Amino acid sequence: LDDNQALENLRPAEASHESDHTKHIDRAYKGTRKTLLDELGVWAHSLDPKEIPVYVLMGEAGTGKSAIAKEMAHRLKGDEVLGCSFFFKGGEDSLSRSRVFFKTIAHNLALSHEEIYPHVVSSAHAHHHLRLGQNTEMQYQVADLLDEPLAKVPAGHKPVVIIVDAPDECAEDPSVIREMLKLLTDIPAKAKFPLRILITTRPEKHIYDLFHSNKMNGRVHVKDLHTIPKSNVIADIASYLSARIEKSDLPDDFLQSYPDAVQRLARRADGFFIYAKVAIDFISLYPTLTDQHLKLLYSDDRASQTSAGPAYAPLDELYGEVLQKAFSDKTPLSVKKSVQEVLGAIAILKDSLSAKVMTDLLKLDIKNVCLVVDNLRSVILQGEDGSQDDRRAYGKILPIHSTFIQYLTDHTRCKSDMFYIDPAEHH
Repeated sequence: LDDNQALENLRPAEASHESDHTKHIDRAYKGTRKTLLDELGVWAHSLDPKEIPVYVLMGEAGTGKSAIAKEMAHRLKGDEVLGCSFFFKGGEDSLSRSRVFFKTIAHNLALSHEEIYPHVVSSAHAHHHLRLGQNTEMQYQVADLLDEPLAKVPAGHKPVVIIVDAPDECAEDPSVIREMLKLLTDIPAKAKFPLRILITTRPEKHIYDLFHSNKMNGRVHVKDLHTIPKSNVIADIASYLSARIEKSDLPDDFLQSYPDAVQRLARRADGFFIYAKVAIDFISLYPTLTDQHLKLLYSDDRASQTSAGPAYAPLDELYGEVLQKAFSDKTPLSVKKSVQEVLGAIAILKDSLSAKVMTDLLKLDIKNVCLVVDNLRSVILQGEDGSQDDRRAYGKILPIHSTFIQYLTDHTRCKSDMFYIDPAEHH
């Protein structure tokens, strides 16, 4: 094999931020997420040997994580410090499996940095002869194709950043995903130069628990998007809405005709970027019906929500996907009962409750309640006070957005009997 054949023999996935499957992901719009993006930029370029090498940006469904990952990938490529970006995508085999993940990283690192290229190529030749096949276990892929070659790169090499988006969409068993992420976060310690890894992910239980475990202390910095001040996020969403309106087919005088539309929709979004996207797509679709559609979006009335139903189809798909992934048909009956009770309490009771209060109020097993809450972290928020065990039991629980409650209580939108909450039955 020649060198290029050795690299191509790794059979990398087309998984970068520039791949066709990321076309639907917008980069962060100008003026949005400025503080966070600046913070990530400083971290990525840092030469400080004490800098924590792995940055995990964790956020619930629809909060704009992939846009941040794509924006950072674009910026760092321009700065010539991007090593590789890998965007997982559920439902597409090579993009939702671990088997080519590390091979793709090795392949792209070699092509993006000429000082890394010869070491990876040499290891790729050896890997091909030693392992004799494409389905080698992850630990051998990492040892052969990443740990060994990266250890040979001089300490004076400039920083290199690997970006991994949405490992929560990996279709493997949770134990495999945890192992993949553990192996990934171990890699920077083998390099003499500043190797950084940015991971953007939903807080799925197996991922959340891994990155909040004691083993990750000092090795991984975790930032939860919902801890960013709400006023900052609302301002970001207002900037996003203004930029989208400017590029849309809405009349040029839209903002003059509806001067409060941006701020009202930004407040309605309540930190939920996908709601803002859905709202602007809805009013842009039929510009002549703008007045009627804005009234529907502003209203909490059930009839209005039903009328606006088609606009919320992307949200419904998102909520349905998260719920189905969290609880399958194989979920034990006792846990299914707890799912109904917990979702019912979240949907119907006006006051946010903790798992402990829900347990006492609904006469449920607290282990089942905590299990339900842990598996729903992509669509609910929980108070962060106290230790992790205290948070699980005593942190107040609330929905990620009002549209999640509307989804749960509308059988035309939430068609699964396991998740649909009948307001009359639960009152």
